[in-house]
Amino acid sequence: MTIYKINRNTTALLPAKQVGYETRIIEYNKEHYVTETALEILEHTCREDWASYEVRRDIVSEKTGYIQKVPIPVNIEEGIVAMPTHSAQNMDCMWIMLNRHTSIHRNKNRMELVINHNTYETIPIPASVHTITNQIKRSRVVQHFVKWIIYTALQINELNFSD
Repeated sequence: MTIYKINRNTTALLPAKQVGYETRIIEYNKEHYVTETALEILEHTCREDWASYEVRRDIVSEKTGYIQKVPIPVNIEEGIVAMPTHSAQNMDCMWIMLNRHTSIHRNKNRMELVINHNTYETIPIPASVHTITNQIKRSRVVQHFVKWIIYTALQINELNFSD
C-alpha cells in the first residue's frame, strides 16, 4: 500500500466526510480521496524526511513554546510546514500548507482557504478568524526556523567540503 507523501504541490489535507475515505487531499491542480488519515499522511511524510511526526512536534514545542495546534515542518529541504486549524485529534482539523498556491482570506466573520488554480476553489475554514490568524503567525515562525536550519546546513556543508 502506498501512502501519499506531502509535496510542494500539496495545498491541504481535509477531512473527507465521504464514506470509505478519511482524507481529501487538495493539490495545486488536482484533488483525491484516500483511506489514510491526515495524521498517517503527516507521519509518513515526516519519516520520509528522517524524523517522526512526534519528534518534530516535540522540537517545535520546545523551541517555540507552542503546546496546542503545533505547526509541523513535514519536509525540511523543501520548507513545507503543515498548519493545523484545530487540535490534530479533532475530526474537523484541516492541515494547510502555506505555499504559493494558497492564500487565506477573511470573508465576513469567517476565514476561507483560497486555492489559486484553474478552478479558483474557495474552502471555508471551520475556525475563528483569531485562531487562523494566530496559526498563520505560528506557521511563519516555524518556516523561519526551517529556513535557518537549511541555511546553517549549507554553511556547514561548505566548510566541510572546502578543507
